[in-house]
Amino acid sequence: MSPIRKSIWPIRKITVASAGFTDEERQGFSQLLARGFTDSFRFLHGDVTGVYSWWAQRVKTSKVNNSGWRIDYWLVSDRIANRIVKSEMIDSGPRQDHTPLLFELD
Repeated sequence: MSPIRKSIWPIRKITVASAGFTDEERQGFSQLLARGFTDSFRFLHGDVTGVYSWWAQRVKTSKVNNSGWRIDYWLVSDRIANRIVKSEMIDSGPRQDHTPLLFELD
């Protein structure tokens, strides 16, 4: 599930009917954030684009072209968001699908 368009490539091909980007999914994620959770990656990296955690296995060039989605998250309570040290994707080489996430809290 990707709550915002900047976490998806290519943006122009995604619609609100796309699985992982429906209105219901995005509203549900927004509700989590509104209830006191922080997206650790966005907290540290702001509006950066081009960083993804998943690439389609059906499209053999999706990883090479970095045409992925950021759909894996470390959410933390707003109370400890200032203790986030790292939140990033670990390069999994040519392997497509989900990449491991690295999260560090002080």
